[in-house]
Amino acid sequence: MPSEYIVRVPKRYRSCKWNGMRVQIIEEDEAYAITINQKGRKLRFYKKWLIPA
Repeated sequence: MPSEYIVRVPKRYRSCKWNGMRVQIIEEDEAYAITINQKGRKLRFYKKWLIPA
């Protein structure tokens, strides 16, 4: 059962539309995690940007 994470994008990046979005990790490696959001869209974030919900 995948747990939910909240995306925490640093302020210096302007992609704040993803900030605070709830995602689930479906794949991960050392630095990146491939996530899926509520609408089924796959997105890739740094793992350090994901905090457990």
